[in-house]
Amino acid sequence: MIDSIGHVANRDSNDVGVIDTRTHKIVNKINVGKHPFGVALSGNGQFVYVVNVESNSVSVIDVKRDVVIATVPVGEHPYCVTTNSDGSTLYVTNTHEDTVSVIDAKTYQVKHVIKVGGTPEGIAYDHQHQRVYVASWMDNALTVIDAKTNQVIKSIPTGSQSRAFGAFIATPSIQ
Repeated sequence: MIDSIGHVANRDSNDVGVIDTRTHKIVNKINVGKHPFGVALSGNGQFVYVVNVESNSVSVIDVKRDVVIATVPVGEHPYCVTTNSDGSTLYVTNTHEDTVSVIDAKTYQVKHVIKVGGTPEGIAYDHQHQRVYVASWMDNALTVIDAKTNQVIKSIPTGSQSRAFGAFIATPSIQ
């Protein structure tokens, strides 16, 4: 087994490339839904979550076996995904519904849908304060969600057409 790998969504071929980061070579490709985009790794490194924009779903990949073990239906035109600190919950932006799907990572069921600003794209989890931050492109805002209650607690006005991808919230690491 390779102990140093990365996963990259390949939008036009509808798969995820598995990359050995030591040799810098693609070692496998895993078929997922249509037009994969957002990718997140579970906290324990056992699973990769891939958002499939045109399939309105999230693929769950078992990293050890390089296979999709579940496909979770979410809202229309999902874009990005993040996880909470212990990996028990996933948060997925749905750009055409202006929502975030909250998924139980054990049952792979959507347990909440949260209304946020227009065209949410980027999403990040603040491990220190247990909050989810959502960049809403058409609302020019950053929505703050309390992860304990799944309630919107604030909308922060930002610049024109706010976008953010990856880890855009800086918090001390959890030990």
